Amino acid sequence: MTNHVKDGGPAFPVFDELHGEIVGGMSLRDWFAGQIAAAMIPTIKGGHERHEAWSVIAEWSYELADAMLAERERK
Repeated sequence: MTNHVKDGGPAFPVFDELHGEIVGGMSLRDWFAGQIAAAMIPTIKGGHERHEAWSVIAEWSYELADAMLAERERK
């Protein structure tokens, strides 16, 4: 059994015209998480606890991105 994460496919697909296929692009999951993190980062205050906050933001960002993808799939 695999633990494949549903990533929503490419957010900005790159199409290879020669081979007629999508060959890359950032996943929609990564794009969602990046947008969420960008919105949360300005809330971090300075200090040594800043590094802990970065890990929490990254974790929450992917959790929310996964929830967004699940909701998108449900509809």
